[in-house]
Amino acid sequence: MADDNYPEIIRLVRDGIIGRPVHVVCSYFRRGDWGERMPIPDPNAQPGPDLNWERFLGDAPKVPFTVSRFFQWRMYWDYAGGPATDLLVHVFSPVLCILELEFPDRVMNGGGTSSTIARCPTSATS
Repeated sequence: MADDNYPEIIRLVRDGIIGRPVHVVCSYFRRGDWGERMPIPDPNAQPGPDLNWERFLGDAPKVPFTVSRFFQWRMYWDYAGGPATDLLVHVFSPVLCILELEFPDRVMNGGGTSSTIARCPTSATS
Protein backbone atom coordinates (compact mmCIF):
# COMPACT_ATOMS: atom_id res chain seq x y z
CA MET A 1 0.00 0.00 0.00
CA ALA A 2 2.76 2.37 -0.97
CA ASP A 3 0.58 4.45 -3.28
CA ASP A 4 0.20 8.01 -2.02
CA ASN A 5 -3.56 7.91 -2.73
CA TYR A 6 -4.41 5.25 -0.13
CA PRO A 7 -4.56 7.49 2.97
CA GLU A 8 -7.06 9.75 1.19
CA ILE A 9 -9.11 6.80 -0.04
CA ILE A 10 -9.18 5.35 3.47
CA ARG A 11 -10.35 8.71 4.86
CA LEU A 12 -13.09 9.08 2.23
CA VAL A 13 -14.45 5.60 2.90
CA ARG A 14 -14.18 5.60 6.68
CA ASP A 15 -15.68 9.09 7.02
CA GLY A 16 -18.62 8.01 4.85
CA ILE A 17 -17.93 10.73 2.27
CA ILE A 18 -18.30 8.43 -0.73
CA GLY A 19 -21.06 6.30 0.73
CA ARG A 20 -21.08 2.70 1.87
CA PRO A 21 -19.17 0.36 -0.47
CA VAL A 22 -21.28 -2.68 -1.34
CA HIS A 23 -19.32 -4.32 -4.16
CA VAL A 24 -15.60 -4.58 -4.94
CA VAL A 25 -14.05 -5.63 -8.21
CA CYS A 26 -10.32 -6.37 -8.25
CA SER A 27 -8.39 -7.30 -11.32
CA TYR A 28 -4.89 -7.93 -12.45
CA PHE A 29 -3.73 -8.49 -15.99
CA ARG A 30 -0.44 -9.99 -16.88
CA ARG A 31 0.41 -11.11 -20.33
CA GLY A 32 3.53 -13.09 -20.91
CA ASP A 33 5.50 -16.09 -19.97
CA TRP A 34 5.39 -15.60 -16.19
CA GLY A 35 9.00 -16.24 -15.34
CA GLU A 36 10.25 -18.23 -18.30
CA ARG A 37 12.58 -15.53 -19.46
CA MET A 38 14.33 -14.90 -16.16
CA PRO A 39 17.91 -14.82 -17.39
CA ILE A 40 20.13 -17.58 -16.09
CA PRO A 41 23.74 -16.65 -16.88
CA ASP A 42 25.11 -20.13 -16.09
CA PRO A 43 22.59 -22.97 -16.49
CA ASN A 44 25.11 -25.36 -14.91
CA ALA A 45 25.66 -23.26 -11.78
CA GLN A 46 25.71 -25.04 -8.45
CA PRO A 47 24.37 -23.63 -5.20
CA GLY A 48 26.79 -21.71 -3.05
CA PRO A 49 27.41 -22.50 0.61
CA ASP A 50 24.82 -19.91 1.73
CA LEU A 51 21.89 -21.60 -0.06
CA ASN A 52 19.87 -23.94 2.10
CA TRP A 53 18.14 -25.94 -0.64
CA GLU A 54 16.06 -27.96 1.82
CA ARG A 55 14.71 -24.74 3.31
CA PHE A 56 13.98 -23.36 -0.16
CA LEU A 57 11.97 -26.48 -0.95
CA GLY A 58 10.00 -26.23 2.28
CA ASP A 59 7.00 -28.58 2.07
CA ALA A 60 7.43 -29.08 -1.68
CA PRO A 61 8.65 -32.42 -2.99
CA LYS A 62 12.32 -33.01 -2.28
CA VAL A 63 14.13 -32.77 -5.61
CA PRO A 64 17.77 -32.16 -6.50
CA PHE A 65 18.89 -28.57 -7.01
CA THR A 66 18.48 -27.16 -10.51
CA VAL A 67 19.21 -23.63 -11.60
CA SER A 68 15.83 -23.26 -13.26
CA ARG A 69 13.90 -24.39 -10.16
CA PHE A 70 15.76 -21.81 -8.11
CA PHE A 71 15.64 -18.81 -10.44
CA GLN A 72 12.43 -19.64 -12.34
CA TRP A 73 10.44 -21.04 -9.40
CA ARG A 74 7.26 -19.34 -10.63
CA MET A 75 7.09 -21.88 -13.45
CA TYR A 76 6.82 -24.86 -11.09
CA TRP A 77 3.53 -25.77 -9.47
CA ASP A 78 5.51 -27.20 -6.54
CA TYR A 79 6.34 -23.62 -5.45
CA ALA A 80 3.85 -21.34 -7.16
CA GLY A 81 0.21 -21.19 -8.11
CA GLY A 82 0.49 -18.76 -10.99
CA PRO A 83 -0.14 -15.03 -10.99
CA ALA A 84 -3.01 -15.17 -8.50
CA THR A 85 -0.94 -16.64 -5.69
CA ASP A 86 1.96 -14.35 -6.49
CA LEU A 87 0.19 -11.05 -7.12
CA LEU A 88 -3.29 -11.23 -5.59
CA VAL A 89 -2.02 -9.88 -2.30
CA HIS A 90 -0.96 -6.65 -4.02
CA VAL A 91 -4.43 -6.11 -5.46
CA PHE A 92 -6.56 -7.42 -2.62
CA SER A 93 -4.75 -6.19 0.51
CA PRO A 94 -5.63 -2.53 -0.10
CA VAL A 95 -9.32 -3.47 -0.34
CA LEU A 96 -9.18 -5.37 2.95
CA CYS A 97 -7.36 -2.50 4.64
CA ILE A 98 -9.54 0.29 3.28
CA LEU A 99 -12.78 -1.50 4.14
CA GLU A 100 -11.43 -2.96 7.41
CA LEU A 101 -12.31 -6.48 6.31
CA GLU A 102 -10.96 -9.94 6.92
CA PHE A 103 -10.31 -12.44 4.14
CA PRO A 104 -13.57 -13.36 2.38
CA ASP A 105 -15.45 -16.61 2.74
CA ARG A 106 -16.25 -16.65 -0.99
CA VAL A 107 -14.61 -15.27 -4.10
CA MET A 108 -15.24 -15.47 -7.83
CA ASN A 109 -12.63 -15.77 -10.52
CA GLY A 110 -12.78 -15.32 -14.26
CA GLY A 111 -10.21 -15.75 -16.97
CA GLY A 112 -8.10 -18.49 -18.41
CA THR A 113 -4.78 -20.13 -17.82
CA SER A 114 -4.66 -22.78 -20.52
CA SER A 115 -1.48 -21.48 -22.15
CA THR A 116 0.27 -21.25 -18.78
CA ILE A 117 -0.79 -24.72 -17.71
CA ALA A 118 0.48 -26.20 -20.97
CA ARG A 119 3.95 -24.78 -20.39
CA CYS A 120 4.33 -25.49 -16.67
CA PRO A 121 6.31 -28.59 -15.74
CA THR A 122 4.54 -31.47 -14.09
CA SER A 123 5.99 -34.15 -11.88
CA ALA A 124 6.28 -36.35 -14.98
CA THR A 125 8.44 -33.86 -16.86
CA SER A 126 10.41 -31.93 -14.24
